[in-house]
Order: sequence, then structure tokens, then C-alpha cells
Amino acid sequence: MRIRILLIVILSAVSSFAQSTCNQLTRQALELYGCIDSLKGFPKQMESQIASQFAQDQSLTPADKEKLAETMIKSLSVERLIANVTKQAALGCDPEGMRKVVRVLRTPLVQKMRRFEAQTSSPEFAERFQKYLNSPEVQTPPEKRAALVDQLITATGVREVMVDSIIATAGGMLKGLGAPLQSQEQIEEMRQQIESNAGQQVNLMMLTVYHDASDQELQDYVAALSAKEFKAFSDAYAKALVNGISEESRNAGLALRAVLAEKAAQQKPAPAPSK
Repeated sequence: MRIRILLIVILSAVSSFAQSTCNQLTRQALELYGCIDSLKGFPKQMESQIASQFAQDQSLTPADKEKLAETMIKSLSVERLIANVTKQAALGCDPEGMRKVVRVLRTPLVQKMRRFEAQTSSPEFAERFQKYLNSPEVQTPPEKRAALVDQLITATGVREVMVDSIIATAGGMLKGLGAPLQSQEQIEEMRQQIESNAGQQVNLMMLTVYHDASDQELQDYVAALSAKEFKAFSDAYAKALVNGISEESRNAGLALRAVLAEKAAQQKPAPAPSK
């Protein structure tokens, strides 16, 4: 009995140590891959989406729109999002596999590609994007270049993550608002619509982002991202990201629901005086 208890204690300690190692390595990988910086930009992206939605709503006054938007944005927490995504992405990881991922992310090639990717958040990128958008190498890329970009899109899973994130945002908002959730059929219809709109957009974006990378660099980058260990990491991150966004969107929906309930209560006519 004592030996069994001792084994349980030892195995528990080993498991805890492995998970702690996974947490540290996953955080390093997320930072090196630019995921943490991307997560920090989530409130700004959400603010843009909210403004776009409210712009089409004629039933609200400008003051109401401003108050609702401010309330929803305040309900979001970058720190909570990063903590939740990091924790879930690290679950069940293979420490040795994650060490390989971190080593790959520190290579000069991947860091060079990361610099290309980081430029998308700079003010100058919009101008550059428009410049390259109409260029022959983006509109009608060589066959090899087009194939490499397709492979890169598959390796990164960027199209699927974008679609799943949009669906998670909508679903989380509906849940927070207490509205009826979408049926599986409605979700699939929404997915198909987003995919049809996003496909070409993602392709053009990738051609622009990696415009200055050589074909050989793209080929090597695809190979690095397609490795078994990296695929496990990127899949875990994608799942954690979608869940994290869903939770933050639910919080925004809850905040919006509270403000709307307060507004409805204020507009409710006072009861008639009793005779």
C-alpha cells in the first residue's frame, strides 16, 4: 500500500512538473510566433466590428451607440484572454515537442517571416497592401508562387482560424445576450458564406505579406510549419484561440444585455396612480 501511494505521489509530481514546463514553453512559443501581440489587438478588432454593426442600426441614437460600444469594450480583458488561451494551448503538450517548436521559432528564417507578418499591424501596411494588390505578381502570380502560398495557407491554417473566430464571436455574443443559439444548419450556412468571401481575401493578403520573401524561403517556411510538432502546437493554439474569443464575446454580450435591460427599465412607463 505504501509503495502504491508513493508511486501515485511521484507520478503526480512528474505530471505537475511536465505541465509547468509545458506552460512555460507554450508561452515562449506564443510570444515568438507573434500570437501574444495578436491577442493584444483583439479589443481593437472587436471595437471595429462593433462600430461597423452599430453603423447599420438606425434604431439607436449616436449617444446610445457610444455608450453600448464603450460598455462592451470595457467588458473585454486582454490579460484574461491571453491567460485562457495560453493555459488551454499548453494542456497535454509534449515538452520535448514544444522545445523543438521553440527552437524552430528562433531560427533566422522564421524570425524573418515573423517580421513580414508583424508589418500587417503597422499604419504603413495598408498603403503597401493597396500598392501590391494591383501588381501583376499578386493579381496573377507565377504558378510556383501561387502553389507555395496555397501550401502556406494550409500549413498555418489561417483561413480556418479566421472563419472559426468569426463564428465564435457571433456565437459568444448571442450566448451573452441570452438570444437563441444558432442551429448547426445556420452555423454551416454562415461558415460557407464567410469562406466564400474570405478565400480570395486571405490569398491576396498572404501574397502581399510575403511579397519580399523568396520562393526558397517560402518553401522552407512551409516545411518548418508542417512538421509534426509544430502542427500539434498550431492546432492547440487555434482551438484555444477560438474558445478564448468565444468567452470574451460572451462577456461583451452579457455587458450589452445589462445595458439594454437598464435602458428598457428606464423607458417603461410608470404605473398609473391608484384611485
